Amino acid sequence: MATIRSNATTITIANAGESTLARVAAALGPGQWATLTMGGLSAALLDAGSGRSITEFGARGHWDPVHKRIQFWGQGHYAGSKLITYDDLTNAWTADSTQVFSGIGHAYYHLALDPATGDLYLRGYNSTSVRRKPYGGAWTSISSFADIGRQITGGLEWHAGLNGGRGGLVFIDHRSCQTWNPATNAWTARSSNLTGMGEFHNWIASAGNFVYFGGGNGSTAMYRVSAAGSVEAAASTPLGAGIWAAGGAAPVISHPDGQQLLQFAAGASGPIYRFNGTSWFSHGSHQIGPRQWFAVPISDYGVVVFIAHETSVSAPVAKVYKP
Repeated sequence: MATIRSNATTITIANAGESTLARVAAALGPGQWATLTMGGLSAALLDAGSGRSITEFGARGHWDPVHKRIQFWGQGHYAGSKLITYDDLTNAWTADSTQVFSGIGHAYYHLALDPATGDLYLRGYNSTSVRRKPYGGAWTSISSFADIGRQITGGLEWHAGLNGGRGGLVFIDHRSCQTWNPATNAWTARSSNLTGMGEFHNWIASAGNFVYFGGGNGSTAMYRVSAAGSVEAAASTPLGAGIWAAGGAAPVISHPDGQQLLQFAAGASGPIYRFNGTSWFSHGSHQIGPRQWFAVPISDYGVVVFIAHETSVSAPVAKVYKP
C-alpha cells in the first residue's frame, strides 16, 4: 500500500496494476510525498553486519530506464557490502552480496550507471581502480585512472555527452577531474585546479548536457564538465554539500527531469533547493526524516525515491517525492 498525504487529505493506493511506483507517482502533485511499501525492503536487506547499514555514507542510487530497476551499492563502516536491486514490475528488492572490492569502503558517490545499457561502474575506496558490471554479467576491471590524489571519497558519474555522444565516465576529487572513453579504455586528465573543494565527501551528478560536482568538508564550491570535457566553475550550492552522514553536509542529486539538480539539507525536515542550470532556488522542505538515506531520481515517473535506514536492526522506510 502507498499512503499520500496532502494537507488534510489521505489517499491510499492498492498495489495493483503494472507498476506500483508508477501509480503512486501519477497520484502525487508537485511538492507532495508518499510513504511506499516495497517488497523485500527490510533490515536484513540493508544489513552490512556488525550493527551497520549499507546506507552509511551514501547519497544516491541509480534508475536503470532500460530495465526499469533501481541499483544501489553500499557498505557499512568496516563492515560488509551489497548491491541491491529494486524491480519496478514486481515492486520488490533483492540483494547481491558479491564482494567487488575487499577491505573498507562506502557508497559515497562511487557507483555510476550507463542509462543506455544498464551497465554499472564502481570505483574502489581510496583506489584508482574501477570495475564494470555489464547488465546481467559479472564484475570486471577497466583501466585505472591517474593516481593524482587517490582521495578516499571523490565521485564517479556517467556523462552521456562525452566522446561524441557515445558517453563515458567522469571521476572527480578535490584535486582532479578525469574522463574515460569506453572505446579506447583510456582516461584523460581534464583539470587539476579545483579551488574551494574539500578533501572528503565530494559529490557528483548529471544534469542537462553536463556533469556537475563539488563540495567536500562542507564546501559550497561547484564545477561542471561539458560534453567536450572542459571544466568550469558553476554557481555555488546554497548549503555545504557532500554526504548526508558527514557532519550534516547536504547531498546533491540529479532532478528526475534530467535537466536540473536538487539539494536536500540534513535533518528531519530541512530545506530543498533546485538548480536550473544557472541559479539555485528554494524548493520547499523535505520529509525524509533524521536517518541515513540514499535518493534515486526516477526519470520515467518524475519522482525521487528515498530509502532511509538507521542501523542493521531498524526498519527501513521508503518515501516518494515529486519535485
